[in-house]
Formats: sequence, C-alpha cells, structure tokens
Amino acid sequence: ELFERKFLESFGDSEQKFQAEKQLLSIKQGSKSCSTFVADFQRLVMETDWDEKSLFSIFYQALNDDIKDVLAEKERPDSLEDVEF
Repeated sequence: ELFERKFLESFGDSEQKFQAEKQLLSIKQGSKSCSTFVADFQRLVMETDWDEKSLFSIFYQALNDDIKDVLAEKERPDSLEDVEF
C-alpha cells in the first residue's frame, strides 16, 4: 500500500494529465449534445494547464459543422466560458 501510494504521488498526476491532453487532442462532438460535449471538454481541461487560446482552437475544431456555423455568426468569444450556442 505504501509503495502504491508513493508511486501515485510521484507519477499518477502526470499520467492523468498526459491522458487528458491526449483525449483533448482527439475529442470530437459527434452525436453528443452541445451541453454534454462542453461538459466532457471542460472535465478534460481541468486536468491540463493549457492556455485559453489553445483550448479554444481545440474546442472549435472538435465541434460539429452545424455548431461551427452558429458560432461563425457571432463575435468570437474571449474564453471558453463566454461561448454561447
């Protein structure tokens, strides 16, 4: 138990961060509703320390085209929190 706890203290967080980053780079909205996709995306974001500009680009690319069309009609938000559908 002590070994496992020490191991996770040393390596667990970086592995979790790496997995979240990997998932962010491959995430797609697909058949998920916007609210479900945003929640999933935000959950992964909390695991990383990526900057807002990079995250918005990844978020936008992962959206379905019909949602991108709606966003294109509006002014680009300053942050992910300001995105309105």
